[in-house]
Amino acid sequence: MGSVTGGGTVEAGENVTITATPKDHYRFVQWSDGDKNATRTFAPTKTETLVAKFEAIMFTITTKINNDAMGTVTGGGSLQEGAT
Repeated sequence: MGSVTGGGTVEAGENVTITATPKDHYRFVQWSDGDKNATRTFAPTKTETLVAKFEAIMFTITTKINNDAMGTVTGGGSLQEGAT
């Protein structure tokens, strides 16, 4: 769904930058601590593990006809971005 860069061991008071990069057809949602910035720089105050949450980009396709007497349509529904 994506990848994360940055982190590692830093000295007290040093800044660290972490970046969450989604793969095609996915989006970054948030870090496990609730921060919604895909790239963030901060000075850690403790040892911690931050997990990036990604989700698929979804679309809903609705099909209709303007006159029931003329036929039917099918094929609507939810699908992930990039699907056919």
